[in-house]
Amino acid sequence: MWNFFGKHVDLLVADIELKQHEFDSLVHFCYNVGVSAFATSSVLKAVRHGDRADVCRAFFNWVNPIELLGRRRKEADMYLYGDY
Repeated sequence: MWNFFGKHVDLLVADIELKQHEFDSLVHFCYNVGVSAFATSSVLKAVRHGDRADVCRAFFNWVNPIELLGRRRKEADMYLYGDY
């Protein structure tokens, strides 16, 4: 299952150099929101823009319902710090 989402993320960020933990965070996010939503997400746009702080802020655009706040925090921490 992770392989499916990893392949899609890989296609969408193929031209961007990412650390493993950054890629893993995007795969986790893609798994949770779906491939279509990820492909048009503010997270992917921020990744393409290249500002790591913007990427982390963009994760928090996806907290509906509010119970997803903890999940987004974990994805942002994984992206920024490599905290698994």
